[in-house]
Amino acid sequence: MLDAKPDTDAGYCPECGGELAANEHGQGCGWVAEQIADHAYDVWKENRVTHYRTIVADPPWDYGSTFTKKLPHERHQKGAECPYPMMGTDAICDLGVEALAEDDAHLYLWTTIKFVEDAYRVCRAWGFRPASFLTWTKTHHDDPARVSMKVGHYFRGATEHFIFGVRGSLDLQTKQGIPTGFLWPRLPHSVKPDAFFDMVEQASPGPYLEMFSRRARLGWDTWGDEALHGTGAISGDHTVTGSPETEAAA
Repeated sequence: MLDAKPDTDAGYCPECGGELAANEHGQGCGWVAEQIADHAYDVWKENRVTHYRTIVADPPWDYGSTFTKKLPHERHQKGAECPYPMMGTDAICDLGVEALAEDDAHLYLWTTIKFVEDAYRVCRAWGFRPASFLTWTKTHHDDPARVSMKVGHYFRGATEHFIFGVRGSLDLQTKQGIPTGFLWPRLPHSVKPDAFFDMVEQASPGPYLEMFSRRARLGWDTWGDEALHGTGAISGDHTVTGSPETEAAA
């Protein structure tokens, strides 16, 4: 984490020596982008206005060469591409999320099969004890009973998972039974179903925080940096910014 915003006035990256400006393919220096994001997160964390009883997080797990950045003329070719910067597990553990949570709080931590062990490590590093493991089985929009499969090295991928973690002592706030498996339609990469957030609000009390969010959500504080053009926490009552280009909800 940085104590001050990186000085990029010289036009070259102090780490790799490359040009900071975006190249012809729209890609700038990834190292500097990561440093600016770290700085913005520190600023936001220091200026938040509350602690949270429920935190949802969908970390950008580092798939390395599993994802490839493609040029526009290559995007018709098969293979996964990652549309956002990824983070190593150590960096995710070091985000200090335990400082954002109430003494009694819930965590919903998204992961994929490849990063299940890492997710348990992150859950504990953030001050939560894993209590349950839940699964989203993805279905076809036009046939909710039919599983929607994608690629896979052995079995074909059709699920995402999230760990439910507890800090302190906090029961679910509903008497209605909630299963550990859900049949929800497949959505674009990294997008989570609205039904998931409905379930979270049914099961866990506010205040609510979504980390690594894609969009603002009514009644929630959100922190996200998907495009690396700005980052901040947004709620219905306030916006705490970490950089001058925070995108607020309309």
